[in-house]
Amino acid sequence: MQLIELMNFKNVSQYMVDINCLEKTLESRATFIKERQMHRRKKYFIDGVEVELVRPIDISSFCANCNRLRLTSTGKLRAIL
Repeated sequence: MQLIELMNFKNVSQYMVDINCLEKTLESRATFIKERQMHRRKKYFIDGVEVELVRPIDISSFCANCNRLRLTSTGKLRAIL
């Protein structure tokens, strides 16, 4: 399961959570923690489930190896995030 950090846009504060608190909870409940090399993010193993916390806002290396693009409604290409 991937938990993806919500980017802090206008009018989304009601959906935001304390991402640092969530990460501490995952760390305390995990029986094993593995860091993925390519994206440099951690994968937490909890009760037979793999949980990955994706923090693209704080971890610039998340996008370093990405080759995905998106097309805007005006026809411009942008990086996916």
